[in-house]
Amino acid sequence: MGDIDQRVDRSKFIESIKKDFSDCIQQIPSNLGPGKLIKEPIETYDTEAYSFPLYTVPYNDKPIANELLK
Repeated sequence: MGDIDQRVDRSKFIESIKKDFSDCIQQIPSNLGPGKLIKEPIETYDTEAYSFPLYTVPYNDKPIANELLK
């Protein structure tokens, strides 16, 4: 609201925005909203898995890695 119009009451303006966009703005601080997120489907162009470079385990972590793999 900065320098646009000094005659507008800030609290009334905020309350009108909260009322007009009640689906988007939380009503109480602990309310996280309706959770209406829109997700687009993931598009894949090939079925082959990507080949990632091999990662070598550092020498001091090899005993831990061997225990995890057992």
